[in-house]
Amino acid sequence: MKGQFNIEYIFSLIIFISVVTYISIEAANTIPQYHQRSLENRLYAETFMISDILLKDSRDGLAISPYELNSTKMIEFNKTCTTDYNVIKGELNLEKERDFQLMVFVNNSFNFVCGMKNIPSGITVINLERYGVTDDQPTKIDIRLW
Repeated sequence: MKGQFNIEYIFSLIIFISVVTYISIEAANTIPQYHQRSLENRLYAETFMISDILLKDSRDGLAISPYELNSTKMIEFNKTCTTDYNVIKGELNLEKERDFQLMVFVNNSFNFVCGMKNIPSGITVINLERYGVTDDQPTKIDIRLW
């Protein structure tokens, strides 16, 4: 019996290799999905942080008090954004590789856009809408981060 193959050994080896291959393929297909969800969650958290700064912070944001926005601060913010976008990114604590687009609507009419005008295609973009009040007018702040 020396040097002869046992059919049970060959059969069990084929099953073992098949199971290991199947598990490897499933893991390789699942990991990118979890990575994408993790990236989206991180972007959402950063977008929410930016919106909180804009809506609640009277020093760096647009607010006088939480959710009460000041039109003069909006004008100054827009001027700074058009002249020096990187200063705004620094005030909002954004990383260098992040970009954003901020649109403000006061009483359902367009007020201004801050940040990048064109959003690149093929990347993950998170959009968040938050609301406040400017001079007793409802204000919508739409933030996109990528």
